[in-house]
Amino acid sequence: MKELKEARMGIITVLALMLVSIKRRLPTRRFSSGITTLALAGIVLLVAAGSVSAADCGAGTAKPVCECGDTVVGDFTFTGDMVCTDGTTYGLLVGASDITIDGNGFSMTGAKSGSVCNAGIMGSVPGEQNPAKHSGIINRQFDNVVIRNIEIKNFCGGIGFGDMIHNSVDNNTVIGCNIHECGDSAMETQGIHMVHARTCEVTKNEVYDIDGTGAGSGCSGGGNGIFQYGA
Repeated sequence: MKELKEARMGIITVLALMLVSIKRRLPTRRFSSGITTLALAGIVLLVAAGSVSAADCGAGTAKPVCECGDTVVGDFTFTGDMVCTDGTTYGLLVGASDITIDGNGFSMTGAKSGSVCNAGIMGSVPGEQNPAKHSGIINRQFDNVVIRNIEIKNFCGGIGFGDMIHNSVDNNTVIGCNIHECGDSAMETQGIHMVHARTCEVTKNEVYDIDGTGAGSGCSGGGNGIFQYGA
């Protein structure tokens, strides 16, 4: 990947130098605007190819198949496993109420480490009202969301609902999920982390091997399969 980026930057540099050279050698009145346009277009395309930004995804969007880092605004059913290599952000972010995320038996694998699990979705370290940012799925404020039949592993947190500024995350359902090998022993990280979540249904899930600070750090200690704060 590093070599590819270096090659791309080399091509961009060559195109830019060619453009300058052409402009210097040709009289201004004879310089083709078409050549300028083509050279600049080539540079823009190469730069764009170097990065793919997160997008809205799900049914009814231009991107029906979601990828790591995307915001789910319509129903989405997995068609394969998802491997999320960017430990600085979530796997998927819920962006609308009344949607279903169906894992269809597939898995999400994160990239947890001590250097990334020290960040919550509010920016500071994870805490009782601040789920880990690098969680498989984050729903900060939406209602009537169903998350089902997904295996979530190797994230700092499994699934997070709500935070300290969103005090109404209601009527959500987590069913039939397998969440394991998540968390960090030095942080208040949880398997399913619920903040100000009311009338939610969490049933028929398997949540195990969750690391966290444990009971020694008080009521908000990490390492719980399911942790709930407030109502």
